[in-house]
Amino acid sequence: MVFISSYEKYFAFALIFDLLCKNELIQDYSFELLLPFTVIVVLGVIQGAIRPHVCVCYAIHLVNYVIHSQFCGTYLMSWVITVIEAIIAVILVNAGAFYNLYPTGPYGVAHREANLKGETTPEVSIFYPMDMKPYKTDSLQTEKTSPLLLNGMNDIKGICKGYEGIPPLLMRDYCLFPMRAVNNAELDPDFVNKSKALTPVIVSHDLMHNRTSLFTTVMQMVSYGCIVYCINHSDGTASYHLDSSKEGSKEVFYEPYDRMKHKVTMDKFRDGQIQHRMKDINALIKFIQEEAKELNIDMSKLVAMGFGMGAMTSIEMTKELEEVKACVAMDPYYSARSEKILSGDYSISKPYFILTNEDYPGSPFIADYEHKKTNDKFVEESNKSGDEGNYNLTLKNTSHVCTADISLYYSSIFKLFGLIHPIVDVSDTVSKSRDLIVAFLSEHDLTPIKSLEKVKKILKRK
Repeated sequence: MVFISSYEKYFAFALIFDLLCKNELIQDYSFELLLPFTVIVVLGVIQGAIRPHVCVCYAIHLVNYVIHSQFCGTYLMSWVITVIEAIIAVILVNAGAFYNLYPTGPYGVAHREANLKGETTPEVSIFYPMDMKPYKTDSLQTEKTSPLLLNGMNDIKGICKGYEGIPPLLMRDYCLFPMRAVNNAELDPDFVNKSKALTPVIVSHDLMHNRTSLFTTVMQMVSYGCIVYCINHSDGTASYHLDSSKEGSKEVFYEPYDRMKHKVTMDKFRDGQIQHRMKDINALIKFIQEEAKELNIDMSKLVAMGFGMGAMTSIEMTKELEEVKACVAMDPYYSARSEKILSGDYSISKPYFILTNEDYPGSPFIADYEHKKTNDKFVEESNKSGDEGNYNLTLKNTSHVCTADISLYYSSIFKLFGLIHPIVDVSDTVSKSRDLIVAFLSEHDLTPIKSLEKVKKILKRK
């Protein structure tokens, strides 16, 4: 199964024909209009849907055609619009990287939703294995899938509150990207007949992100037999959350830390959020335990995973909860526990996989503590109970956002705003990250289907 990206093909055709027409090698300019449109339609049919980015750029292409045809001889204006079109191509072309990463394990990916009720009210997206044969076709049909942003423009507004300076309009099309998981599909027969047990994984999101922000990595884990519970935390760190803990419901958007408003230091503020997140997690574990009575879920293999603030949450889960057996922490944001870590009072004694990026260029969060020093101290203390099978890896030439899916759609925009290094291949970074994570789980017998390669072998190859 291959998801085809149409951007390179489309813009190659469009710009080449622009050049030919402007040099009068092709007299009928309408032919230039027709060819890109044909490419869009054909590739759109192959992919199951016409991609919104291409439609936007085709509209600009159409304007170019109208100006050229109606105002004969205005080549300067036509060239200006062509340049604008090329700039948009450069900005948007990386969105196709998301579709180049698909599950490589034996199972497809299905999806359902749950809303937890109680002291806190987090939303949960549940991803589980399905038969790969129907997945190959059904995952390409928009009526059988959901958008990646389950809350649409509300998520965009929350994200842009964190990435200050990026207007929501620039990311509006993010709402239209489909999630390559089939809604409410049947669980794969391997797990229905109980020949294999599902490995439960709890995924916690970063600040201003949401429950589907690590979907590409989650997709890979599910394809190897995990059932993954991605939680939308109710502590105000999600891009958007509908709080129904009291009568009625209240919309809550991500709110950045403000010392004057919150009247506490950053680490104390984050500590409060971690404590609130643990209430969400406890409610979710009870939910999973109930599901385990009906589904073949192996609760003895519960894994905590997260990114950024979610990684710190996964570490806290692993330390505090007996039910959690291993930890996957992707570029942890240690602020809430930095002081304890540096004093040697905070560590874990269970298998862990820490994947850090080389730095946080442009991050509005990292200035409140020494990241590398804190990470090194945490690893040192945690390894005192034995370091066999533990991993602390750093991805060179990468920044914090590189391991989240959002970087796959907007890497050029993020490079423009200084959030990603110019030389980074985000698709390659995410691909390596998720392969390493699955290999770690397999190495610790935490997946029912073994990855073909162990972490050390992947590292040697890379």
